[in-house]
Amino acid sequence: YLYKWLDNILACHDIRVHRLGCEVVILLLELNPDQSNLFNWAVDRCFTGSHQLASGCFKAIATVCGNRNYPFDLVTLLNLVLFKASDSNREIYE
Repeated sequence: YLYKWLDNILACHDIRVHRLGCEVVILLLELNPDQSNLFNWAVDRCFTGSHQLASGCFKAIATVCGNRNYPFDLVTLLNLVLFKASDSNREIYE
């Protein structure tokens, strides 16, 4: 239920709801670093979700991985960054 709810919030066209969804994902990732399935869900959505959903998950991952203490798979993260480097949204590829 949680992942479907997050999908719906992040894919919302209302920018306030979308930003709230990004904050929720950031907090979930920061407060649950031992839950690799949550990180894997966010990475998966970056590749398979709608543009809005993918950008929200990517922003959350970028924010959380900026913290040196967050345990992430470097290869997965590098693949994601390379994939998003070609994103049409300037905020994402920068």
